[in-house]
Amino acid sequence: MYTHIHIYSYIHVHIFDTGVHRAGEGKWASCIRVVDPVERETVQLIPLDEDEAALCVCTCTFPSRPGETFVLVGTVTKMDLQKRDGSGQIRVYKVTGNQLSLEHKTPVEGMPRALQYFQGRVLVGISLTQGASLRMYDLGKKKLLRKCENRAFPNMIVSITVNGDRIYVGDVAESVVFLKYNKTTNSLIVFADDTTPRWVTSMCNLDYDSVAVSDKFGNIFVCRLPAESKDDVSTCICIHAHI
Repeated sequence: MYTHIHIYSYIHVHIFDTGVHRAGEGKWASCIRVVDPVERETVQLIPLDEDEAALCVCTCTFPSRPGETFVLVGTVTKMDLQKRDGSGQIRVYKVTGNQLSLEHKTPVEGMPRALQYFQGRVLVGISLTQGASLRMYDLGKKKLLRKCENRAFPNMIVSITVNGDRIYVGDVAESVVFLKYNKTTNSLIVFADDTTPRWVTSMCNLDYDSVAVSDKFGNIFVCRLPAESKDDVSTCICIHAHI
């Protein structure tokens, strides 16, 4: 990184005296980089708009566009980490060889913090001013189409994993929530959650009943559903997971 040092007749500014210049509030810079893992070189670099921060990314395929692969990137403009607000959007790129081409952008009213492919659609964890929302989108011609939504999340969704028809959501302060998609009612229903609050940073699926989770204090734990648990969402009975 190059730092420009300006010297005026009335003051001498030196890097060791002032330190590195830091961006102001709401100032961000992000880019999308396509890397060849074999040659270890960049094949495409896409700079985002001014003050636009990239937060999450995933690859998806949609039944309406067979044989095509898409890369989805969740971004937010002028993000404020304390207020958790900003103008968010989901960028959809089409993959052609080793190049990305922008299809369209879908605006959202919060910050898209997590993306996950699910049964020909995409799940999006959106941080709102109050609480969070888990949404399911499908691909449209001009933007993503919202199919269903669940706002029963108290804080912020930081991670989403799936296994079969189950959805596992990591909350920033309330550990893991287990959901299932009801195709009949087109709804995302919570059927289990962890009883111990935990500050989740990342999560991965181990099997149909278990997930491995890490928190911001450096702990790693496994959250598993009881053997007698059922995920029949038609009954809507909530059960609790055990560590």
